[in-house]
Amino acid sequence: MNPPKLDETASTLDDRAGLLFFLIIAQSNAVVMGSVNLFAQERSLLMRERAKGMYQVGAYMLAKTMSDMVNTVLMPLVGFGTTVYWLVGLRASFEAFATYLVIFATMLTVAHSLGLTLSIVINNVAIAMALAPVISVMLMILGGFYIPFSHIPDSVYWLSYLSFARYAFTAFCINEYRGKSYPCGDDPDGRECPTEGDVYLAEERDIPDSDSLW
Repeated sequence: MNPPKLDETASTLDDRAGLLFFLIIAQSNAVVMGSVNLFAQERSLLMRERAKGMYQVGAYMLAKTMSDMVNTVLMPLVGFGTTVYWLVGLRASFEAFATYLVIFATMLTVAHSLGLTLSIVINNVAIAMALAPVISVMLMILGGFYIPFSHIPDSVYWLSYLSFARYAFTAFCINEYRGKSYPCGDDPDGRECPTEGDVYLAEERDIPDSDSLW
């Protein structure tokens, strides 16, 4: 029996957006926490070898980032991201899938960098591990899914530009909806049918036509 997929109708527009944001939450949070913990274990080794002049910090960070890519980017990308994409029935085109992979990989790389930054700035491992989820949740809230950008108070709106979740979610949505038309489904949620993806982005996701994918 084949697993059920999302219908390409107006009734699944919100379901698709929720799924795309869940991908960001599920994978980036794990990467941030893992990166904080891993570097904390290597800090003393780095300081000792740097004192001996064995290598520059830039060389260490480049080597560490590249070596960590297998666990932080490649495995989630292939094992989770690719499987979910085709399993649930996201936009079925090679161009959309390739773009999705690039967005996914970039998001994970930024999440990895955020974890390393927190671990570097905060020497105390316990404090870094406690603050990491708080910062991640704040960035997720400002990502545009829970609260539309137009509803975020002006006093904190500027913080949304620091949220990698904002850029990832916006790019995912543009890749999934832009230029596509969705016919009526069983429950179109009161929308006019067919619903244009660009209209859905502008009116319900606060992503205007002027916003580009990159």
